[in-house]
Amino acid sequence: MQDALIRIEEWLQTGVAWAGPALAAAALLESLVVVGAIVPATPVLVALGGVMAAGHAPPSLLAWAAAGAFLGNWTSYELGAAARRRNLRLPSRLGEQVGQVSEALFARYGPVAIIVGRFLGPAAAVAPFAAGWSAMRRSQFLLADLVTCLLWPSVMAGVGYLGVEAVLAL
Repeated sequence: MQDALIRIEEWLQTGVAWAGPALAAAALLESLVVVGAIVPATPVLVALGGVMAAGHAPPSLLAWAAAGAFLGNWTSYELGAAARRRNLRLPSRLGEQVGQVSEALFARYGPVAIIVGRFLGPAAAVAPFAAGWSAMRRSQFLLADLVTCLLWPSVMAGVGYLGVEAVLAL
């Protein structure tokens, strides 16, 4: 664990000028529909929290992650809205069922589904697209996106921060 923290600390120190933009890019990619299943930024945020606990990374890096995630979520939402306008459907009967469940989810829970979805792994990349496809109001989505993108980096880094603090206390 200590070796990993040392490597992350070295990486941050040598690339501090581009650490923020790289974190924003990772968060943006993790937030994009389909791409988000391949590019995980969450473990990087957890590790960053550990490095912050050691006092070797500024909390301002979390703002970069929030900005990247916000833009990625918004892009996915707009892609979903465009797919709906073009009347694109998922293939097969399963696609119809997924569409019906998605519409019902956003009709019933709206912004809460976006906020909770951000913390549910692969759902984080799919929820904004599904919200756009389900015709969730843009203003509702953007408010939920803002709340989510402020919470997500802080919570994930907090996990790493508290984890390192607990290990160091042993």
